[in-house]
Amino acid sequence: GDLERALSYNRQALALREKLAPGSLDVAQSLNNLGVLARARGDSVVACDYFQRALALQDKLAPVSMAAALSLNNLGAVAHSRGDRAGAKDYYRRALAVQEKLAPGSGDVASTLGDRLSWILSQDSSLPDPLPRGRPPSLVRGGPAPSPSRYLFRYLPPLTHIQAPARDCSSA
Repeated sequence: GDLERALSYNRQALALREKLAPGSLDVAQSLNNLGVLARARGDSVVACDYFQRALALQDKLAPVSMAAALSLNNLGAVAHSRGDRAGAKDYYRRALAVQEKLAPGSGDVASTLGDRLSWILSQDSSLPDPLPRGRPPSLVRGGPAPSPSRYLFRYLPPLTHIQAPARDCSSA
């Protein structure tokens, strides 16, 4: 695609939204869009800044929203791509908490669990294997399949609240 043209259109949209509804969720959406484009260009510092600005508005206006969860997932992706596994885990965990509250069992929850948190945890060799290899979860001890999020939460620090201080975008 044409990233430069997409950036231009999204900057125009942001300027209009800031003029028509400053500090709104629409502005946050434009900031998130610009962050995605910056990340696609390989500029993680700029992407992180856009995502943090979007999240700041969302935390103020709608902290427990799927839009906030998206910003948290985007910040997690930036942190992970920069080698900050602890930061990525924190952002993904916060996103998952919102998603499970608003849309338990949804594709968003599955994506955060399977595509994000599980990847971070799979790189940590200090964690025990969750289930005996070669047996489906439903057959282990004859019970139903365990909740993936319960397993993940055992190995992640407790979540005291969804909002947390922003991380510095300029450092890894």
